[in-house]
Amino acid sequence: MHTRHAIRQLDPLIVGKIAAGEVVERPAFAIKELVENSMDAGATAITIEMREGGTTYFRVTDNGCGIAPEDVRMAFARHATSKLRTAEELAAIHTLGFRGEALASIAAVSRAELTTRATGQETGVKAIVSGGVIESIRDAASPEGTSITVRDLFYNVPARQKFLKKPATEAGLVSDLVMRLLLSRPDISFRLMNAERQVYHSPGNGILRDALYSVLGREALGSLVEVKGSAAGCAVHGYVGIGEAARSSRAMQTFILNGRYVRNTFLSQALEEACHERVMTGKHPVCALHLTMPFEAVDVNVHPNKLEVRFQDERALMAGLTGVIRAAFAVEPLQAAPKLPLAETPAELRVVSAIPKINADRPSVRLNDSAIASFAAVNRPSVRPTIAPVQVPATPPVQAEMIVQDKPLSVQTMGIVGVAFREYVFCEQGETLYIIDQHAAHERILYERFRKALDQNVCAQQLLVPQVVQLTHREHAALMASLVDLAAAGFEIEDFGDRSIQVRAVPIVLGIPQLKPFFGELADSITEYKAMPTEEKRRDVLVKLACRKAVKAGDSLSFEAIQGLIDEMLQSDSPPTCPHGRPLVVKIEKIELDKRFRRVQ
Repeated sequence: MHTRHAIRQLDPLIVGKIAAGEVVERPAFAIKELVENSMDAGATAITIEMREGGTTYFRVTDNGCGIAPEDVRMAFARHATSKLRTAEELAAIHTLGFRGEALASIAAVSRAELTTRATGQETGVKAIVSGGVIESIRDAASPEGTSITVRDLFYNVPARQKFLKKPATEAGLVSDLVMRLLLSRPDISFRLMNAERQVYHSPGNGILRDALYSVLGREALGSLVEVKGSAAGCAVHGYVGIGEAARSSRAMQTFILNGRYVRNTFLSQALEEACHERVMTGKHPVCALHLTMPFEAVDVNVHPNKLEVRFQDERALMAGLTGVIRAAFAVEPLQAAPKLPLAETPAELRVVSAIPKINADRPSVRLNDSAIASFAAVNRPSVRPTIAPVQVPATPPVQAEMIVQDKPLSVQTMGIVGVAFREYVFCEQGETLYIIDQHAAHERILYERFRKALDQNVCAQQLLVPQVVQLTHREHAALMASLVDLAAAGFEIEDFGDRSIQVRAVPIVLGIPQLKPFFGELADSITEYKAMPTEEKRRDVLVKLACRKAVKAGDSLSFEAIQGLIDEMLQSDSPPTCPHGRPLVVKIEKIELDKRFRRVQ
């Protein structure tokens, strides 16, 4: 049986503890709220100190405008703020804080001490609060700005305290949070101290790259790509890391919206989509991206911690951001190739022949019957179609154009040195040696040709004689169920009865495939991906087709085939990775070799 109780208003101390559970889940969130108050106060230098991951002690000190003596008591009251006056202002919030809950909630579950001196005041004020109760407010010496010290967080809420992680874990969460705040405001100098040891110190000179340097260091910073542009009413600027810079989690993805670090699924999806083919499976790109858009187009009043946001048109923003990031990668593949520094003390050096052998164990690949013919023979009437692997002439020039900072550069010095292991092509240009994975490079080229042909509806070529292909019942059913999608892709197929199809046309990019195994594979793909109903699934089908048609590692290529491969790479704007995200080219600078052979120090 339930006992009836009269409805009454909760005690303010209980209300404060309940509110603290929403705003102050752990030390990191408490520090975030205090640092954001410092940023709103116009601080140009903020110092965060902590011990035991912030569970027993942390302090936030700034050089902002401070708090007027008459406002100090009100600063600890719930829903008291200087940043919001009317309900209409909620539709266009310009400040990081606006709820007026942070300081009251923190003080309700800790022993807090605030020392502040407002700009223009001769003396400061010191307030001591314990468990939400103000014990004293008195004059005190203080520089201009505010310092808030918090001890024994959740000392009066044991249930909350026992859910905190180990101090090292809590310290890591604080570190991650300060890193993002630091990146959100490169014009502010941040210093984070953990047990009197410096974790971060940013210069505060307003340059995002310098702020990133203080977080990532020189080596990691060098692998990031600058992103700059605008779309869907949003200006974007920042840096994205792919390839070797990619991580196994999304922990290093930082989005800053109008100066506020935020979390939003659509922003992460846009980043992942833009970088899909540039990171390996299981890896995620890293980023520090600033987004600027009208305040009324975004809602930050979603959760008390103010990390979650909503956009008026999330789909348009996602598509626009994806396009801006992709445009940043529109660079010639050899330019974007990662460097491969030589080890200082290799265990053993072995000399291998870089020239493909004529009498190789594996049959040579000829241009007229190799998959490489699908691109090497196009617009190349002068290329001889049936040449076995030959000794590569010394530094033959490859005629091509390469884009360098949006300006075409005529490339006359790209020399093919040879091939190692019938897998890696060696080329030189100036003082740089490039090593190209022939399978990955051809796979990327085929994929781009497939994709562009489908996007531009440059699809079908009629077969001189229609061919009948016998399939299994499952394969036949899969193809018949997908005739509309296949027609859009450039296939002209009709049912020929008895589990057979008649093929009248195929996409131009496929050349003339061996139809029986090809359509068997195509049926498998369609069955797996349900007739390619989405862009993502269509992409996966194209990746598989490109991988199967690409020249394989171990195939002995003729010089003309290699030349065609390099020429196609130089003329493309595709990324320096295969569609699976593996690198297709790396480079070694001559200076690295000179150092290795002790020619230079």
